[in-house]
Amino acid sequence: MPGEDVQSPETTNLDENMSASLCAVIPPTESEPVSVGDGSNSSNSNGESSNKKSGSRDVDDSNAPESDEEMFDDEDEEDDYTESEEWPWLKTFSPNVQRDVNGKPNQEIACCTAWFIDREPIRHNFYTEMEEPTQDLSELAFTVFDRWGCLKTEIKDHPIKKGSGIWGEEIDRGRILVIEYVKVDKNFRRQGIANKLIEDLWLKVRTTEPDCSFAMVWATHLNSGEDDDKSRIESAVSFFRAMGFRRIGTTEWFCLAANAHHAATKLSAQDDFNLPERLFSIGSLPLHDGLDLIHSPKKGSFMNHFEPERAFQRKESATLELLNKHLSSQSSTDGNWSATDRDGNTLLHLLAKPDMLKPLQWVFQHIAYSGLLEIRNHNGDTPAEAFASKLEKNRTQLQVNAMVVHVADRFQGYSEEEVECLLKLRGLTNPSDVVKTQATFGCTCGMCLGFISPRMSFAIKAQADVNHDMANEMFDEGTSGEEWVVWNDSKLQYVALPVLQNLKTNKSMRQGVTNLFRHVADCLRQKQVPTTRNVLDVLENAGEWPPCTKNFLQRGGTVTAVVQQCFDFAMDQDCYLGDGRHEEVYQDVIDKLPACRNDREFLFAKRVYTMHEGGYPDTSSPLGKRAFQDDDWEGASSFRQRRY
Repeated sequence: MPGEDVQSPETTNLDENMSASLCAVIPPTESEPVSVGDGSNSSNSNGESSNKKSGSRDVDDSNAPESDEEMFDDEDEEDDYTESEEWPWLKTFSPNVQRDVNGKPNQEIACCTAWFIDREPIRHNFYTEMEEPTQDLSELAFTVFDRWGCLKTEIKDHPIKKGSGIWGEEIDRGRILVIEYVKVDKNFRRQGIANKLIEDLWLKVRTTEPDCSFAMVWATHLNSGEDDDKSRIESAVSFFRAMGFRRIGTTEWFCLAANAHHAATKLSAQDDFNLPERLFSIGSLPLHDGLDLIHSPKKGSFMNHFEPERAFQRKESATLELLNKHLSSQSSTDGNWSATDRDGNTLLHLLAKPDMLKPLQWVFQHIAYSGLLEIRNHNGDTPAEAFASKLEKNRTQLQVNAMVVHVADRFQGYSEEEVECLLKLRGLTNPSDVVKTQATFGCTCGMCLGFISPRMSFAIKAQADVNHDMANEMFDEGTSGEEWVVWNDSKLQYVALPVLQNLKTNKSMRQGVTNLFRHVADCLRQKQVPTTRNVLDVLENAGEWPPCTKNFLQRGGTVTAVVQQCFDFAMDQDCYLGDGRHEEVYQDVIDKLPACRNDREFLFAKRVYTMHEGGYPDTSSPLGKRAFQDDDWEGASSFRQRRY
């Protein structure tokens, strides 16, 4: 903590019940060991544990100066790892220390468990894969990383949420170690054993897995119901900071960098970012006595009606009733509108939720809210950022009991009401149709073509150009019609079977579908979404002769079949979704294009595109039939009226 003396690893003492795990502490009794739950455990009336995903865990010890270096002879310290058959990308390291105790040989006096994660095999499905093994890994994935296993953009460059600003793209690469828990027998505590376990584990991992450059731990997730919860958290934070861990942005996760030249190694423990003091937690309703309240002598204070916990649970109608009851007589320019609660939330923050759209609109109509738009709460969010964050969560996550389901590929765009509120919170009262459309699909760069970001557009265009050139070259080689169709089978996966048969005997149609790839690329070059109408306009302006493309289209071919294929090719060569060839060839060009949240959302963009073009895939084509069987195409008609 700033200004406090942080002890070194050799001198840090933790409370005997402090957890070095990712989990909440369960207070120990005199007769049983300390144990930890992972957030998915519960107890019944008989005190029995009900386990989901992972069972109860033993908690760590207190750590103090190591008094005997010879305690850690290699022959006495056992450490190994196991590979998971269910999750091949996950290894479990379980080092332990054994000693002769009361005449009994090889008694375990300390142990540690950590997860070793290889992100590369699961990049394409990172959230889903990380959610399955334990709730702790799920929390790490959704809190620290984006859906591709890269550090969240807000942690890299948000003015507040970047915290100390020491973590960046370097965390996007390589494998990571996640320390789950450390336990030392209470009779052997205060001898530096926990420190030694972590140090030796980290050394072993770095020796056997040289591409593992970062270790992470959830040091502060302790039981909020404990009287000494604050001291437990401070002890945990001090302990891991003393070992070199530094906070990741403004999260409760801490990270250790292996590179001695990393910025984290230059940041002292005292200068590491600290979270603002939380004066109430989830589940507690009373506000602190010193809370700044807007107060009316006749009606009493009303900010207590809009605590985050209550506002979230209230229906829109009930919230509107409260607004009308307590606020309708307030002057629209009353300075008290900027009052905040203990979390720094203004009224706009508290109502900035997708299920509070009507109350938000009420506020827009009744007060001069422009002065509230730039106020940040203790999470570092403006009202617009808080609202956008909740929209993003709804876009990517679906809570099903204790499980979080990743649903980003099913995203259909935000509603008009959500977009209207978001833009007003951003201070835009008369936005253009282009801005509305970009907001509808979650654009963060301000340069998207509707649902297609600049980098995605470049990837699709590159595939259209390359596949046009490859198919076109075969006409100069005297290839027969059947051979041409066979050799270009990968480019024709969405072409209907009757059209495929005609391609074998009709050279003009073969040239037409080949030319269509070029016309799609030209459409993107003109900064237009390659809808059928837009591509036909490009074709018309090209003055193509002979009219091979028109011949292909008149005989059953479609623009959609070519564009869908380009989406697939772009995914196949993406560095996280495919083999990475696109980045290998075009990285210099890609770096010059603006980055956007939607850069790799190919499945979402392809889905929206297909629905806009007709609502359903062509089931007479091989991939179209499979897509229809495997996907949910309900609500397709709503996309036909979208603006692009």
